Amino acid sequence: MFWNIIVLKELKYVIIKINKEMNQLERKILFTRKDTKVAKGMAIVLMLIHHLWTFPDRLPNGNLAMTGPLTTMSINGVPILIAFGRFGKICVSIFMFFVGYGLYKQYISGRLNLAKRITSIYFSYWKIFILFIPIAFIFFGNQEALTRYSDLYRHFDLQTFILNFWGINVTAYNGEWWFVMAFVIACLVGYIYIVLTKNINDLTIEMGLVFLLNLFVINFLPELVQLPVFESLKGEIYYEKFFNQTGIMTLFSGITFAKYNVLDQLMSKLAQIKNWGKWLLSIGGVLSAIYLLNFSGFEFYYFVLTPVLVALLVSVINTSKILTTVFIFLGQHSTNMWLVHSFFCYRFSIFVKLVFISRNPIINLLVLILLSLGTSIAIDYFYNKIEKLKDKYHLRIMID
Repeated sequence: MFWNIIVLKELKYVIIKINKEMNQLERKILFTRKDTKVAKGMAIVLMLIHHLWTFPDRLPNGNLAMTGPLTTMSINGVPILIAFGRFGKICVSIFMFFVGYGLYKQYISGRLNLAKRITSIYFSYWKIFILFIPIAFIFFGNQEALTRYSDLYRHFDLQTFILNFWGINVTAYNGEWWFVMAFVIACLVGYIYIVLTKNINDLTIEMGLVFLLNLFVINFLPELVQLPVFESLKGEIYYEKFFNQTGIMTLFSGITFAKYNVLDQLMSKLAQIKNWGKWLLSIGGVLSAIYLLNFSGFEFYYFVLTPVLVALLVSVINTSKILTTVFIFLGQHSTNMWLVHSFFCYRFSIFVKLVFISRNPIINLLVLILLSLGTSIAIDYFYNKIEKLKDKYHLRIMID
């Protein structure tokens, strides 16, 4: 009897140890919050690539005016630089994917607060808005006409200011701010989708539903908008920047991947591959995606392509501690960088000159990253100081 008790205790100890090791192993291969930050860091770099390399007409003198193999070589007549830039558009899908992913994770844990999610994006937006828009009118109202955006801040109009403050008609100040309203709509649409599909518990059925929704949004909705009764939608930013974007397709797949832990399963499979194999897979995946998204009309399948690429690239970045640290840091600043970067590459002439100080596109990209990141750090520091002063002042009042 005594030995049985000893054996049982030892067995219990072994089981606890095995469970602990298994839990540690699972934590290593699950898609964690750290991985989400890495993915967002990757997405913000892709956004800067997209805006810097895709639109020659937005840049100084209306052309790329860059040199090097990326500009001289082409694929099917498209310069490699522009092909990479077009691939960068997948950043919208990545961000939208994680809107859906985060919505479901919060919903299932009982922590979803739609009002809080929506106000959080507005507060992030307003922090930039109340700093940059006054600066734009005061210091850049009569700037050198370097790009087609150089004269945006010559004339102040109160109605335009109010509309932009709420994220409506943002093209008047900064067209890249369209995602503010898209985020709000995505939260509402995503929540409705979660509630309507909560009784579906089959991945195949739900991915089929996502496929049909994408088919409707991409193929049938544009035709419906041509009908007179819906024609007014064509000019609305809500339609043009949400339903008429490939990003909407990944909102629903983000919810579905979170619901069935598909990202976790992908990361688990990738964890079994050697590092050199992950790098080869990722390089092949990126090159394939660049070709498909430029020349095959493959945009329809963003809802599958986006999470697969995210899992691949995050697993590769995680093979290097330095890369992981860098992309986590970029991910933490991704919201601010999104909100400020286009002032530097399109709108504030003195900074546009700085971004394009070189004819090398890689240097241009690095300058834009450093400007955007440095500004984000400064903005966070500024608002943290204000918070501390507010808390100190509040504490003094409480003591008095």
